[in-house]
Amino acid sequence: MHQVSLVTALIIGVIAISGLARRLRLPAPILLVAAGIVVSYLPGVPTFRLEPELVLVVLLPPLLYSAASQ
Repeated sequence: MHQVSLVTALIIGVIAISGLARRLRLPAPILLVAAGIVVSYLPGVPTFRLEPELVLVVLLPPLLYSAASQ
């Protein structure tokens, strides 16, 4: 259950930062990377590790599809 709440918090953070990027008229990936760097240096943030199979099956196909359809 802990991982579900962590992933939910990450998704909410990504949505919020993407909305902020739209409002500031900046590319969302720039703000997402900057936010990731800031969060990685905060004390008390747990280490988040993904299994390679999860990345290969769940995360990579939508990214490749999005890049190919543009």
